[in-house]
Amino acid sequence: MQKKRYVLHKLDDEGDPCNTFKYTGVEVVRTTMPEPIKPHVKGIIENMVMNRNESDTNSMLDKLYKLFSDLPIEDVAFVMGIKDYDKYAINSNSYTIGKGTPIHVKSSIYYNNLIDEYGLQGKHEKIGSGDKVRYFYVQQPNKYGCNSLAFKYNLPDEFKNLFLVDYEKMFEKIIFQVIERLYESVKWRPYKPGEAYQTDLFDFFNISR
Repeated sequence: MQKKRYVLHKLDDEGDPCNTFKYTGVEVVRTTMPEPIKPHVKGIIENMVMNRNESDTNSMLDKLYKLFSDLPIEDVAFVMGIKDYDKYAINSNSYTIGKGTPIHVKSSIYYNNLIDEYGLQGKHEKIGSGDKVRYFYVQQPNKYGCNSLAFKYNLPDEFKNLFLVDYEKMFEKIIFQVIERLYESVKWRPYKPGEAYQTDLFDFFNISR
């Protein structure tokens, strides 16, 4: 059975007047969504509910896209807890990761390998079971063929030039997929910043895709 997903605008709380929103099953309330992003995503959702203006909501999404692309990686990375690290690490060989390894664990294995390779054990803590990590998608290609990377508190300076953040993919995974479902639920055309200009040109010239 599919989990319930809805956003409720509450004007009454057991007889007491209020003006709040209740989120159920929507990613914006989950711990995996970065805290600095949540208020902006909620703002877009609440604008949809209150104003029902597609153009206005698209403009807000454009602004969030630009803001997101300028944020430091610590503010946009996914947050997850690590379990069974050794179980997956034992099936990995250097940067070749065992099949079925969850992405946040795979990202942590990459990180620990890099800490060893660059001799940074005394400067940066390695990741293990029980730790909470941040992980992000990295641009391709890169020296190690990694598609993601984790870290504990801050991304080490030694890795910042080796792995560039794939902000486009991060935005799609964290924000666009959440907003897209809501657009579809109210019969709006999905709007993806960065692709909007191309879409408008296709529509303008009536070109089939």
